Amino acid sequence: MRPRVTNRLYQTAARLWLTAAAAALLLPPGVRLGWWLPLHLAMAGAVAAAISGAMQTFASALTATPPPPAASVVAQFALVNAGALGVTVGMVAGAPALVAIGGAAFVAAMALLGWMVVRARRRSLHLRHRLPVAGYVFACASVVAGGTLGALVGSGAAAPEVRGALALAHPVLNVLGFAGGTILATLVTLLPTVLRVRMPAWHGGATGVLYGTGVAAAAAGLALRSRPVAAAGGAALVGAAIGVGWLVRRVLATPRRWPVPLAAKHLVAGVGWFLGGTLALAWALTRGPAGYAAFRPIF
Repeated sequence: MRPRVTNRLYQTAARLWLTAAAAALLLPPGVRLGWWLPLHLAMAGAVAAAISGAMQTFASALTATPPPPAASVVAQFALVNAGALGVTVGMVAGAPALVAIGGAAFVAAMALLGWMVVRARRRSLHLRHRLPVAGYVFACASVVAGGTLGALVGSGAAAPEVRGALALAHPVLNVLGFAGGTILATLVTLLPTVLRVRMPAWHGGATGVLYGTGVAAAAAGLALRSRPVAAAGGAALVGAAIGVGWLVRRVLATPRRWPVPLAAKHLVAGVGWFLGGTLALAWALTRGPAGYAAFRPIF
């Protein structure tokens, strides 16, 4: 399947999910389960579909390999959408079995997406973009773990005494690990490309390790109800945010004879919002699970 066709397919689905999320805001709070329904229509539906399509395209471009087999693309597309639909309908209808089935389909879709990235990496004829590809693998691993936790909590399969802690770790893995990891991995090459400048030298490996360690430690600290571990994760995320900010500064400072295009301004603004949210979350994590729980009451 051609990348243009794949992107059109996934982006159309993402727009439909986002429209459904906006429409869900019009429902009574009891029906939409507070903020749960619109949030998960946007994240498990729109964001997961958009990232799934874009990641396939970027992974192929970064590794200079052909796109994944059409059958695997269709399977991944069907699983991610069916999984998100099953989880949302199951939660609203109070059907734990449907939540479990939908969660399993969603996790399978993300595992298949990770396989596509690893497949492209193994077939690559060069190693120029190891960092962003590794970031994609990390993002897929994060959402597989986060989706599994969400399915265990939503279906009631998790023991009552650990359900609350797992529910806290779930959005960290999905939002920071999956969405955030994908954004940062793409930014490494996309921002210099849009500005038409060379990628400057920076501590990309260290920043990536800090970010991955921060997400993992934050999720583990919340799941285990350990304030020191959660705080360590928050500190690592702060270090990663500083590294990303340094990258953006170095890229923007690279000499060029043309103005900054509008697309680059959008990227920089988006990074600013993302880093602001990451730093706020990191501060909450330093207060342990209780501080984080107060920070994200909508999840």
